Amino acid sequence: MTTRAAIAVLDIGKTTVKLIAADAGTGRVLHQNTRPNRVEPGPPFPHFHTDAILDWLLTSLTDRPAELEIAAIVPVAHGATVALADDDGLVFPVMDYEAADPDATGEDYARLRPDFSETFSPALPCGMNFARQIYWLSRHWPDRFAAVHHVLAYPQFWSFALTGIAASEVTSFGSHSDLWAPARGAFSSLAEAMGIADRLPPLRKAWDVIGPLRPDLAARARVSPDCPVLCGIHDSNASLLPHLQSRQAPFTLASTGTWAVTMAIGGRLDALDPERDCLANVDVHGRPVPSARFMGGREFSLLTEGTEGAHSDPALVDEVLAGPDLIRPGLVPGVGPFPEGRGGWNVDPATLDPVTRRTAAACYLARMLMVARDLTGGTGPMIIEGPFADNRCIPVALDRLGLRELHLERNAGGTLAGALELATMAGIGAA
Repeated sequence: MTTRAAIAVLDIGKTTVKLIAADAGTGRVLHQNTRPNRVEPGPPFPHFHTDAILDWLLTSLTDRPAELEIAAIVPVAHGATVALADDDGLVFPVMDYEAADPDATGEDYARLRPDFSETFSPALPCGMNFARQIYWLSRHWPDRFAAVHHVLAYPQFWSFALTGIAASEVTSFGSHSDLWAPARGAFSSLAEAMGIADRLPPLRKAWDVIGPLRPDLAARARVSPDCPVLCGIHDSNASLLPHLQSRQAPFTLASTGTWAVTMAIGGRLDALDPERDCLANVDVHGRPVPSARFMGGREFSLLTEGTEGAHSDPALVDEVLAGPDLIRPGLVPGVGPFPEGRGGWNVDPATLDPVTRRTAAACYLARMLMVARDLTGGTGPMIIEGPFADNRCIPVALDRLGLRELHLERNAGGTLAGALELATMAGIGAA
């Protein structure tokens, strides 16, 4: 039997978990499986079921076509998520960043966290600054917290779970964790203030091979025990990486899904407003990237609830944009460019037919993308990857709103392209 080398990408999004095996030379998808990323309500707090995800991953690898030989595994994961482990595994479940529990830290944490000028990390609700999760856990369960040896960003939790080797990497710590200082390219002063600096594993590159897959996991997954596992990367930065490699500044990337993250290459750090969910992401090379976010996928679902099966209509875009604003921004409290807004419909949505509702929601997303671009000082072409790229009305609305150059990435996902680029940078796969 002729074998084909494949890169296995474990892509853990907030809503969906994917296992994609792609040809190591061409990038063509050869095997794929997905599952919902369910949040367990507790106890002890809302959390992700990491054991179930790992079991599912191993089963998905086992179920791949027999001729596929896994040449490497690349973890990609959403941000705002931290794992606290000892040498054998998790000390606490991995908290859902939308859990309200860390808000109980209140002013105690607010006094401790560094200024925006150090971290370029805005103050966010719940556990969206993942250092707030750590602070709450350390105060709520101090004895249990004492057993923590490794503070791991979420992609590196997965490389740790697969290899047993702990590492840190800049893209997740540099995504509003409060624990990274972009100008210094080092952990922020908060790490020392919280007493966790000695529990942060050594920094590695996203494309570094952390180690081979654990033998017991390799046996379960029908994978060679020599199979390398890469350090891994924050998902929005995975989407950005191929464009960093192939485009000249300035340009703006909108990486979309549950969150719409706008990253302006050649943008302005001094334009960022921490009160409007602006931040500096950090790319794989440690460089700050002016960014702005809103929960675009979540907002679209809220606005279009009950219209499933209908489609937006590009022919209605001009009418929607020329009329009164149908939607107020700020549907998800505490995040996005309008965190204090009481967002929603300005009209009774029941009076609108489903096609008009979906078209109005798409026009709203286009307006928000333009707001995010302005907040980051973005210029040049905009690239949209993820679900927004498949919406027929968003490109039309962006054109009407004055965007002059737009590129849509309608492939298996920017995260896949970024993960495959990491494999190439590691010397695995395409030359």
